[in-house]
Amino acid sequence: MADEALFSQPISTADGRQTLAVYRNQEPATVMMERVCAVAECRRADPVIYSKSVTIDGKSEGRIEILRGQEPADVIFAALKPLGVTFEGRRQVFQDIKAANIPFSREHALLFSENILLADDGEFSERFVLLDDGREPVDVIYEFAREHSIVQHFSDLAAALLPQLCAIAVCSREVPLVFLNSINDEDGRHSFKRQAYTLKLFGYSQELLGVVCSSITCTRSVPVVYRKDLNNVNGQHVGGLEILERRRQQFG
Repeated sequence: MADEALFSQPISTADGRQTLAVYRNQEPATVMMERVCAVAECRRADPVIYSKSVTIDGKSEGRIEILRGQEPADVIFAALKPLGVTFEGRRQVFQDIKAANIPFSREHALLFSENILLADDGEFSERFVLLDDGREPVDVIYEFAREHSIVQHFSDLAAALLPQLCAIAVCSREVPLVFLNSINDEDGRHSFKRQAYTLKLFGYSQELLGVVCSSITCTRSVPVVYRKDLNNVNGQHVGGLEILERRRQQFG
């Protein structure tokens, strides 16, 4: 009689099965589900383990519902990305779900996963993965190429992958960031406005160049201060002029 009373409630059968299992201190039984679904309409086999309304700009825009067995990060991305919720907003929702002790195996949604094969190298086969972790897709491609020593194939990889990735994630640029490091002044303070002044005043430029070139390939040690293409009287390109720092000139 207690079972009948429970399943007479206006809830999903899977949710009722989960509730009954809690009352009986046992795992949900498949045979019980089959018995109930023989007399009641079953819309799904797994219960809702988390449900919460989503409010954007003071208005209720939708609802996050996580079923047992689902990855919370994937559900959050699928529900909130179409609503224009930023990465930071999605992270906040995930932290709320995490605080509610909802099971998860990763913190970021899996957006793309595909095995990469190189036409000119039959032995290369590595899986490229894009997560909703706030990184720029083109940077993830470049890091993949650098990690697997195939930077020479970066342009081809970007041309093949970016259209697919940018249809899923937000892309703000097509050129990768190959080096990033904070610059501090003599007191150890980070000041964006003082960076150029600090570099010039304390002669950090060569030291910084050494740090950068230890991570990426550098072809010269002085910057270009002027560059211009040269054409003849018929408008045909005949070369270029580059003026480097220290008044070095190079014609090509």
